Amino acid sequence: MSAHFEYPNRTEVGPAILTVEEVKLGRTVSTLHITVHQNDLLPSAPWLGPGSRKNVLGYVMNSRIALEQGVSVDSGWRMTPPPKPADLALLGLDRDPHWSQKARLGGRSASFQRAHNHLEWYVPREGTRRGTADIWLRFKDGHRFTNASLGYVVDAHSAMLEDWRPRRDEEQTPFRSDDMFWYPTLALNLEVKRALPEEGAEWLFIRCTTKVVRNGRLDLEVIVLDREENVVALSNHVSMVLSAERNLKARSHSTPKI
Repeated sequence: MSAHFEYPNRTEVGPAILTVEEVKLGRTVSTLHITVHQNDLLPSAPWLGPGSRKNVLGYVMNSRIALEQGVSVDSGWRMTPPPKPADLALLGLDRDPHWSQKARLGGRSASFQRAHNHLEWYVPREGTRRGTADIWLRFKDGHRFTNASLGYVVDAHSAMLEDWRPRRDEEQTPFRSDDMFWYPTLALNLEVKRALPEEGAEWLFIRCTTKVVRNGRLDLEVIVLDREENVVALSNHVSMVLSAERNLKARSHSTPKI
């Protein structure tokens, strides 16, 4: 139904322990507090050593969306401008007249954005205005999107600053053409508006919009649609823009200082 996540520390590839606190268990809505711990994990209870870190903090509200009852109205909202029409049969063959497959990430950026490489990305051939990204997504291995994968979907595209990257033959502003960035998420909110089919969905569409990039901090709004252009989920992020070196350097597990 909805979730709020905060990321006080960087996560890393490796073991993790999740602690789940039942904040409230209700007949229609239940709330859980979930914490992801890494570093200094123990093989048995109490599981967490003194050097362990809380890397993700989450509050999750669960409900059976298919069983929800109440007032429903058509607000009249439509995505503006509307996305280009897509023939999904042609899209999967990279033959749609309006959309083309985006090349996978490569080079050093792939070392810390590997999760994105599980997806096929299709973007408008004509491009979009700066600060907006329209993308059709599907899994490369044939898996289908489920409600459980929506958090992954809304975090699939955070590199909005790339719209302003100059070419090598242009004036090197607002940054150099070869500068590499890391876009860590500080907080993420997700609201699920419509349950995906039990068998999952092959395709999902996302529109990502950034309104202000200032002093190394950016906002991100993500709207998720299904193939019939129904709103599936809404998400808002608070993210930072940091040098990629901050994420590529060796990690320190020392106790942080306040």
